[in-house]
Amino acid sequence: MEKKDIFIQDTSLSVKINGKETEFAPYIISVVTETEFHRLATAEIALNDGGFNDEDFVIGDSDNFLIGKEISISVGKEEEQKCIFKGIIEMQHLQLSSDGARLTIEAKHPAYKMTLERKIRNFEDCSDQKVIKDICSAYNIQVEVEDTSIQHERIVQYNCTDWDFINMRAESVGMVVVTTPEGIKIKSPEVNAEPALNIANGYNLYNLDLELDGRYAHKSYKTTGWNYSTQEKEEETLQGGQYGYAMGNLPIEKLAEANDRNELSQPTLGYMEVRDAMIAYHKMLSMRTDLARIIGSAEIWGEALEPGQMVAFENIGKRFDGKIIVSSVSHTIENGDWHTKITLGMDKTLYAERYDNIEAKPAEGMMPSVHGLQIAKVVALEGDPLGEERISIKLLVNENTIIWARLAMLGAGKERGVVFYPEIDDELIVGFVDDNPNNAVVLGMLHSSTLPSPIEKSDSNHQKGIISREKLKILFDDDQKVLTLDTPGNNRITLSDADGGIYIQDQNGNKISLDSNGISMETNQAINLKASQGISIEGSNVNIKANSQLKLQGTAACELSASGNTIVKGAIVQIN
Repeated sequence: MEKKDIFIQDTSLSVKINGKETEFAPYIISVVTETEFHRLATAEIALNDGGFNDEDFVIGDSDNFLIGKEISISVGKEEEQKCIFKGIIEMQHLQLSSDGARLTIEAKHPAYKMTLERKIRNFEDCSDQKVIKDICSAYNIQVEVEDTSIQHERIVQYNCTDWDFINMRAESVGMVVVTTPEGIKIKSPEVNAEPALNIANGYNLYNLDLELDGRYAHKSYKTTGWNYSTQEKEEETLQGGQYGYAMGNLPIEKLAEANDRNELSQPTLGYMEVRDAMIAYHKMLSMRTDLARIIGSAEIWGEALEPGQMVAFENIGKRFDGKIIVSSVSHTIENGDWHTKITLGMDKTLYAERYDNIEAKPAEGMMPSVHGLQIAKVVALEGDPLGEERISIKLLVNENTIIWARLAMLGAGKERGVVFYPEIDDELIVGFVDDNPNNAVVLGMLHSSTLPSPIEKSDSNHQKGIISREKLKILFDDDQKVLTLDTPGNNRITLSDADGGIYIQDQNGNKISLDSNGISMETNQAINLKASQGISIEGSNVNIKANSQLKLQGTAACELSASGNTIVKGAIVQIN
């Protein structure tokens, strides 16, 4: 290993505005840059600019550090400077004190534009690589993305910024996002890469804070997911420690053994339409757990390192000697000295867990929100002041809170729908659109021991139905395959596969049966058939029998004929 002197000589700093060296370089007090996985690179330049006794602030009044200009920062020896930051000036901060005036220039990586607007859109038939490239190209940002083989039917970006979206998509397939002076690099951590720098205690290291954590080490990691296409649970198991780096002498396997931790379950609660996507997500969780075995920070004399590179430590003990990944780099150049602070290892905390503003605030932040479903009762069905088909309900957490709520229906549209309004005082389950208490929606009604269901439930679940307040019924029997329409007055229509027919009866004892025996009609009173045109009766044999009197009458004409014998007989036969 090449041993470096403790003090670095001839550190040269170059600050360019729109590609030209700034004329105010002699007034620079300090420069600080920061670059980290999944964060925008930033830079701060502090300059000495006037004081209480000055009327002019030459630097601040000049066009040199105007907001919107491009700034680049390079550092190193004169002959081998390296650009450690390139971005856009976004802020000026002036401080006055008895010591003078300090003008601080703040700049961000050009990708900050991706953080300004929330978007809702979907990408179809695409890979994560293509989605990320398409998003970055819209900002004219050069992006280098590792190939991703997973093809998605669609990926929905819902009400989040492009920056948050590409970070979460990259993370989901095990890649990290790094902003560089050239653009954005997105790739998997290369834990087996050669170290970009050797760091030795007593030479180029002057501060170190490392932590070996065995709490999360497991011999294996298992994930489960639901496949609705096959209606089966899918599983994948990975060996612990396969993503670890060669630092120290207590790898994941030994830590898991020492803590008697065998398998860690990492369920995927949502459905993933592509099994490979579930596996990639599982590998990412396992990788982050492995790479969190050792985390910490170190301060060294100036080195132009980048997040994602490996560094190797020596002479810090057998628990920590070896290679580890760099997850963030901070440079400080002040008084001619250049110091570099690096964060080591990877925090297992996911991107979505680090920030509370990825999703929009409930109720758009306009008012305190309502979380979860609420219980309510019906106050009135009529009287919506806006005429919007809403009903009046009261929330049981405070019965004085009466609000108007829309009704979620099984089917609804203009002058059509499946209409079942609740009754006054029915118990309701209520949700709120965007958790906004002004946007209540009744999702359904509830049964209980006090308000029991009219159909007793069973595990066989054969009986289903619709039963109204006055006991009008439509009943389904999946066991016997019977559909029944029933009124409380015992008027009934039954369609039965079990009996092989359709049966109609009313409360007066009138019956009609349609089954394998034909059609039969039965009544205790009279049967009247009347048609404005005609009635035809046809059959192989037609028998008409009157137990008392049979009368056939034609107002205009009457005909009795047969192709064979015609018999007319009676005790007395009168013709004309």
